[in-house]
Amino acid sequence: MKIVIVGPGALGLLFYSLLRTGGNEVYLVDKDRQRAEFISCNGINFITVSGKVKRIKHVNITTDPEDIPLPELIILTVKSYHTNSALKKIHPLLKENSYILSVQNGLSHVEVMPKYVAPDRILLGITNQGATRVDVNTVRHAGRGDTIIGTYLWDNFFRSHKFLRKLKTSFDKSGINTEIHRDIQSVIWSKLVINVGINALTAITGYKNGRLVENPALREIIHILVEEALAVVNLKKIKLLYPDPQKKVEEVCQQTAENISSMLQDILNNRRTEIDAINGAVIKEGRKLGLNLPYNSCVYKIVKGLEKNIGSRIFRL
Repeated sequence: MKIVIVGPGALGLLFYSLLRTGGNEVYLVDKDRQRAEFISCNGINFITVSGKVKRIKHVNITTDPEDIPLPELIILTVKSYHTNSALKKIHPLLKENSYILSVQNGLSHVEVMPKYVAPDRILLGITNQGATRVDVNTVRHAGRGDTIIGTYLWDNFFRSHKFLRKLKTSFDKSGINTEIHRDIQSVIWSKLVINVGINALTAITGYKNGRLVENPALREIIHILVEEALAVVNLKKIKLLYPDPQKKVEEVCQQTAENISSMLQDILNNRRTEIDAINGAVIKEGRKLGLNLPYNSCVYKIVKGLEKNIGSRIFRL
């Protein structure tokens, strides 16, 4: 497949590496010219789950989307708060024959995408692949997890099913184990509940995912954060993909034990986090339903405090 990935962060570099290795024609779009030139000159160092380092040369990366031939698929991997600017930047690629897939965290991107993209060309998904960016052009595959995709529009599922099957085949061949699901609300909220239980705690403690479930006190907090999110899910009558959310969160922690979550990576690299799109989004949805989520509100405020004091704390990984 001819694929464009928007955003060379941890997940963007991981997907580029896997999809290139799987035989696809892949391009990267970056907003930072200096970073794009560095990756173009030096390639990508891809550290596999087993620890083997693969050097990917001749990376197709640009800051100008008009340099890229029209793709079959665009994958959006930027931070949720960059969705608007990213979609404006890649406007030349948003043609009728291209699908765009978001594998971003949280909820906010779901509201933004239809402003720029025809709804019947929007695909939404989640991924539990663990990715840690070691430096500008080095990414570690920190754990394998499932990827689930579907259509933004419920009634567009069957019309897009042929393309979804093609995408799944390409992803599977590249080592991205992928499932197709019709109920995208279920998919998005299933990932959101997992992120609610994991990401903020890693940012606060400085722990990798696996250490959270090794600590009884932190496991208890995970349990409460998830229970608060489930209260929202139940009132919204959303059916999650897994029968036991608490067990699923622990499984993800174990499967990605060596992963440094995206939120912790943001804190460590002096960047804004996606706390507003994750715990903040659940708090917002809860308020609409008359629910108070004290534990989520607490971790939300702590992470916002860390954002304001970036660089002043030393983390032990």
